[in-house]
Amino acid sequence: MRHEVASYNTRKLLSTTLKNIMKEKDLSKISISEVAEAAKVNRKTFYYHFNDIYDLLAWTLETEAINLVRSFDLTVDYKKAIKITLDYMEQNSEFMDNVMKSYARNEVRRFLYKDLHDIFLKTIKDIAKRNNAFIEKEYADFISGFSTEAIVA
Repeated sequence: MRHEVASYNTRKLLSTTLKNIMKEKDLSKISISEVAEAAKVNRKTFYYHFNDIYDLLAWTLETEAINLVRSFDLTVDYKKAIKITLDYMEQNSEFMDNVMKSYARNEVRRFLYKDLHDIFLKTIKDIAKRNNAFIEKEYADFISGFSTEAIVA
């Protein structure tokens, strides 16, 4: 358990460091050495936790943004979930802007699309089930895809 906490703390330190560097610098111009040095860890420590900068970026987005949305029952708290998500984006606007400006933009869109699509699809199915309604798979996919595109865009 202690190792898991230490591992999480190191990942969080690297994540926070990357976010801070990205306030000033494009992702494509950031090296692993730069992140490791700013976090006061060695490169081996970085590679123990992440494969590359994009793996760190994906972990950061997954841990902060996607898990934030997953923590809500969107069938009940969707307004609160949207507000908190928008607040997160505003509080991290420099980081998010830099993520989207980087050449990893399409990767980030794909990453966000898959996770958000799954969340929306589950929510749509939960709403239908709660209301004893049948919803065709194609229609549920369409609504989920449309909603996801709107958020990701």
